[in-house]
Amino acid sequence: MLGWGRNPSKASAPGLGLNDTRRLARLCGHLDDHLRQIEERLGIEINNRGNQFRVIGDESIVHESVSLLKALYEETANSDLTAEKIHLSLQQSSFESMNDADDADAVQWTVTTRQIGR
Repeated sequence: MLGWGRNPSKASAPGLGLNDTRRLARLCGHLDDHLRQIEERLGIEINNRGNQFRVIGDESIVHESVSLLKALYEETANSDLTAEKIHLSLQQSSFESMNDADDADAVQWTVTTRQIGR
């Protein structure tokens, strides 16, 4: 089920309902490193508490992200996840074509700050 967040251009997918704590630990990674890797690559936000996950972002990416998380969770039944496996899963998913289209319109910003006290 898809629920709307505060921003109408953003979508939220509540709870994935994953139950095995060992597999959840494999999915999330040490200090949630795997979740952060996915967030950074897809430009989404993943919130989790126990076995409840919430994915927030653009509607089209949220649906695909939930599918990716479920597929990665299934993979934890047989092996540990690594950053490399997650990277490969992201590359093989439909996100690649989405991001290629977005890259054409991407703008790069650079922020420079002054150091105070030096």
